[in-house]
Amino acid sequence: MSAPYGNQIKLFGDDNLQRFLEQRTKEMIKEIDNLEKDDLLSMTTDYWCDYFENKYRMDPVEIDKLGTTVSEEEVDIDVSKDFTRDISDISDRSEPSSIKGTAINFHLPFSGDKELLTWRPSRFYWSSVRAQIDGNDIILTYETTDHNPEKVKKAFEADLKIIKDLIEWSRKDIELFNDSLRKKIKDKVEARKTKLLADQKMVESLGFPLKKREDASQNMFIPVRRRKRISPSFPKASKPFEPEPALKEDDYEDILITISKMALTIEKSPSTYKNMKEEDLRQILLVGLNAHYEWQATGETFNSYGKTDILISVQGRNIFIAECKFWRGAKSFISALDQLFSYATWRNSKLALILFNRNKNLSSVLEQIPNLCRNHPNFRREHKRESETQFRYIFHHNDDENKEMTVTVMVFDVPK
Repeated sequence: MSAPYGNQIKLFGDDNLQRFLEQRTKEMIKEIDNLEKDDLLSMTTDYWCDYFENKYRMDPVEIDKLGTTVSEEEVDIDVSKDFTRDISDISDRSEPSSIKGTAINFHLPFSGDKELLTWRPSRFYWSSVRAQIDGNDIILTYETTDHNPEKVKKAFEADLKIIKDLIEWSRKDIELFNDSLRKKIKDKVEARKTKLLADQKMVESLGFPLKKREDASQNMFIPVRRRKRISPSFPKASKPFEPEPALKEDDYEDILITISKMALTIEKSPSTYKNMKEEDLRQILLVGLNAHYEWQATGETFNSYGKTDILISVQGRNIFIAECKFWRGAKSFISALDQLFSYATWRNSKLALILFNRNKNLSSVLEQIPNLCRNHPNFRREHKRESETQFRYIFHHNDDENKEMTVTVMVFDVPK
């Protein structure tokens, strides 16, 4: 029983997998360093994390033993070095001497990154298995001059066990690499964004106009496609990056505190407000907001696909929108979220949904909100629980899954 070399490779052979993964990480870091400034700053950090994670993560190899097929072919087998064989007509064993035999080929299907079959994991056997790689098949070949199927099968099973062990050890190394990838990307992208923004701020502080590049590319990069995984396309900024008027986190919190103070006044005097409708309560909140924001807060203002209840603008750009609703059940809550998202343009990233509860059981309302938000198709992640009656979540924009919006849900009890 023998296995020919030919164009075979040593599975999980002599090249070190850890060195390969380290080199892959270096290539990724270099690519992030080489991103054009405007391209990098124009997209969110999460976008770049998705892009590079999809591009550089590895798919561990998996085999499908049940899908194994077998083929055979007649071959010439050199028996000159087989000293157990009595070949009277061989006078010089230094010369090849062939007889007709049979090659049994086991076609073992596999999935995952093909290149991983050549890299040695951190744990390995000193002796390995040689095989031919054809498409998504590992071909194990055994040459024999007799017709002993049990002998062939035993040889295949022995090699298969070694392959399974090596695949498992390789998989553990790959999973460690994949699990650490996103943090490495995020740290590198954020560090470079911080540096680029600091550079731009320093140049702007010199008091001279910025010289714009004339060679800025306006092309789109071809999306990275890795089999069944969906990767985001590589964007190219069509113009130099200019920071949009944006609501700082402290200002966002201040707006929410102002709304809370006005709404708590309503909570404490329910009899005064018991007959008021949504638009009346909204008007009370606007009074408080305009007292703080110099008449930049408006109500029933057209924005994107409808009229939003509360809108705050700076330099003609909308930086905060909010909807006021009475709690009328789960279905109505989802509709309110959808309505809020429909009002948000691509540049709106700070939103709020203000709920007034006129039912008796406020606890039941508060229990339903987290699951309703998590099950919304735009949901990304939970940000933090502001208080017992305030929730904060990250959603993506209706028309752009890479654009994130912060939504605070504020609940106030206004019994009849």
